[in-house]
Amino acid sequence: MYNEASFRLIGRIAKINRVGKTLRVNIASNYSVKGDDGKWDERTRWNTVTVFGKQAEWVETKRVAGDLVLVEGNLEDRSYEKDGETVYTTDRLANTFELIVKTGTKDERQPTEHRDETAF
Repeated sequence: MYNEASFRLIGRIAKINRVGKTLRVNIASNYSVKGDDGKWDERTRWNTVTVFGKQAEWVETKRVAGDLVLVEGNLEDRSYEKDGETVYTTDRLANTFELIVKTGTKDERQPTEHRDETAF
């Protein structure tokens, strides 16, 4: 039996990449972890979300790095072969992509630095 999993994500757009007819949008979300010393440590999680169709057009033309967004969608597990090894991954496929807080205009877009997710 297959159960479709969903996600809800609030975060800031870091980078937008076009891949064919889709967009891969990197979104940074923050969370806190309580350390052994009892203090809270702020951390960042990097999420890549795939956006399709009209929403992809809207994101590419109207959104900029730094915008705070709410994204909801489905999780899809897949696997592929790389260097003779099977790699398993979970893709986040957006159903809704909404603006919460606008950072600037498309003309004000500044290049953003993308940090590797594995660094955290």
